[in-house]
Amino acid sequence: MASDFVVETSNAAEFPRQATFDDMGLPENLLRGIYAYGFEKPSAIQSVAILPLVRGRDVLGQAQSGTGKTGTFGIGLLSRIDPTIRATQALVLAHTHELAEQNFNVIREIGKFMKINVVLAVGGIPRHINARETRNGAHIVVGTPGRVYDLAQSGDLRFNGLRTFVLDEADEMLRDRFAEQVGEIVKIGLPESCRVAFFSATMPDEVRELADSILHDPVRVTLKTADVKLEGIRQFYVTVDEDSWKLDCLCDIFEGLSIPQSIIFTNTKERAERLHHALTERGFPVSVIYGEPMTQTERKKRMDDFRRGTTRVLIATNLLARGIDVQQVSLVFNFDIPPFEDKENYIHRIGRCGRFGRKGTAISLLTPAEKDVLDQIGSHYDFKTIALPGDLKGVIE
Repeated sequence: MASDFVVETSNAAEFPRQATFDDMGLPENLLRGIYAYGFEKPSAIQSVAILPLVRGRDVLGQAQSGTGKTGTFGIGLLSRIDPTIRATQALVLAHTHELAEQNFNVIREIGKFMKINVVLAVGGIPRHINARETRNGAHIVVGTPGRVYDLAQSGDLRFNGLRTFVLDEADEMLRDRFAEQVGEIVKIGLPESCRVAFFSATMPDEVRELADSILHDPVRVTLKTADVKLEGIRQFYVTVDEDSWKLDCLCDIFEGLSIPQSIIFTNTKERAERLHHALTERGFPVSVIYGEPMTQTERKKRMDDFRRGTTRVLIATNLLARGIDVQQVSLVFNFDIPPFEDKENYIHRIGRCGRFGRKGTAISLLTPAEKDVLDQIGSHYDFKTIALPGDLKGVIE
């Protein structure tokens, strides 16, 4: 993967790729946390993008899911924390509770030898607890825009000591309602010395332009869209004449394969619920997860059950398409294909399998119209899918 990355900056020579974490000038207690977490050497994105953050530069980072973006900005922001100062020095925003919690867990574990306080600020956690934690000087706050804005507007969370501000899945965070919320947070006032980092697996042109208006002379680490590699992920499709035939088709696949830990993606929560009901009625043990009105407590329970393997098949909307790392997943179904306008979500979805170089399989169930959309997506990203063979042996490696 490393050869797929290019650093677009006039100071490229200033930030050469780092072969080891020891070469990055990181604090000793941070290095202890990195190796204790299980990182042995930097991934491609980590080898290029950590050092600019350590040295106080803005960063615009793009890399395929599963390449270590969370570790990149987590290590970068931790390197800039002074444990002796009881003030919020780093803020990380994510667009879902699940992704925020995952980022929180990674950062807390990597920084566990640094004697710092990391706070998760999302809906579902009592507000008064978040307010108390931030007033008491949490070093790092990881949260969703709504809760973070609420805490900042009330004065419970202060930005005057902020050194690093990170947007994860920045292309989602800078669209529609999230863009407005992020804008309000920024308007509260980031210190002049605060460094800003945007990270995402995809960075469309319109979002890149907006990022350019916010970041100051950023170091750009990008994986060119045309060069997106889906190495290790085998992509199959099955065509059906009618949408209503998809359920029978899916059940046939379930009966013909030994199904491993899997995710089935739908385009809407209504569709997810109907599929969950239909599969449950047919005796298949599946679970389902989506955004509101499902409570955060219920979503967390279902994700925890899935991570533990208590539930092996999870039906999900795009809530789970981005950034959620369940390493046991090796099979992804697209019960629906996202429209071409949301083509990035196809990449994010199938990126849930084949994490960190492992092999994975994606199977898409397609009406003729959806087959045309998948062909368009494949042409855009320069990949090809093949028809699912009648003999399913060997489909899952």
